[in-house]
Amino acid sequence: LKFSKNYSNKNIVIIIIDSLRYDMLNPKNMPYTHEFAKNAYVFKNHYSSSNSTRGGIFGLFYSLPPIYWQVALNTGKGAALIDALKYRGYNLGIFASATLLKPEFRQTIFSEIPNLRLGSKGETAIERDEDAIKDFEEFIKKQDKNFFSFIFLDSVHAYLSPENFNKFKPYKSPNYLSLSTETNSMEIFNTYQNSVLWTDFNINKIINILKQNNFFEDTIIIISSDHGQEFNEDKDNFWGHNSNFKDYQIKIPLVVKWDNESKGEIFTHKTTSYDLSVTLMQDIFGVENNITDYSIGNNIFNVKDRDFLIVGSYNQNAIVEDDRIVLIDELGILNFKDKKWIDSNNTSRNNLFQFFQISSEFLSK
Repeated sequence: LKFSKNYSNKNIVIIIIDSLRYDMLNPKNMPYTHEFAKNAYVFKNHYSSSNSTRGGIFGLFYSLPPIYWQVALNTGKGAALIDALKYRGYNLGIFASATLLKPEFRQTIFSEIPNLRLGSKGETAIERDEDAIKDFEEFIKKQDKNFFSFIFLDSVHAYLSPENFNKFKPYKSPNYLSLSTETNSMEIFNTYQNSVLWTDFNINKIINILKQNNFFEDTIIIISSDHGQEFNEDKDNFWGHNSNFKDYQIKIPLVVKWDNESKGEIFTHKTTSYDLSVTLMQDIFGVENNITDYSIGNNIFNVKDRDFLIVGSYNQNAIVEDDRIVLIDELGILNFKDKKWIDSNNTSRNNLFQFFQISSEFLSK
């Protein structure tokens, strides 16, 4: 990376909620975050790099598609974003509720961070989320220079919330082995909504920690997710995530408190997780490289729209267009789907050449 002499001295806090889908950012499900968003930038057409946790967090930090996961794991090379943070002398605080050992974020994204906090204490996701926030607060109280914090909360993924947050009724936890196209999803979705309500309370707690320690004004706060969650909306027996690339599983919320001028402005151009690292590299850390040296993303404030997105999972990749999904399996075989995941008669090769060009370019680097 090449750095300019000038850079911003903003602190950065990234809050990621596992399995939080795009339509949860509303006054009913996330009242605190919805209110917070009135003084932040809101990106209404934002997508993850994946339908899975591994690929979603990988794309956020590396700004590359999940197809490169194995390369990163084999080489132990950390993300360029971490390199930039270290070059600028930031204190790094990583606070994940779940373990960083599986997926192997310890050996990839955070491989070059010494004394890495590997997970949280507690028997349940509720307790582990609380422990992560407690440790974040202890970290904040010790700061005397610029810091970067990544907080990864897990209660939504686990469908858990304290009893006094169970406002959506009736509710019950999912038994994935018994689900079918005929299953009434409302009770399961209510459980999910309760966990979102609880996590919204925790997001507010994190923001208040920054305010109480006089860091709020000088901190960029990013609130988003690693992937979405599906509840059989199309009556095709798709539940959860990591099974297709419909919007339910890859479209996620994004709220960015950038500065005191971001007063609820709404952006509707298509953005993706790859864009966040690019924006921080360019606008905060003063990275002068051409974006294509380290990313397939754009600056998130570049409102030029995209013709397609590249997403991936554990063994599949896809080109997601406005009206079509081109699925590329582990053997390189193409399957063409519409946005409801039904076989499509549109088998044109539009955008495929650019996909393979991007893939081969970064593999050669």
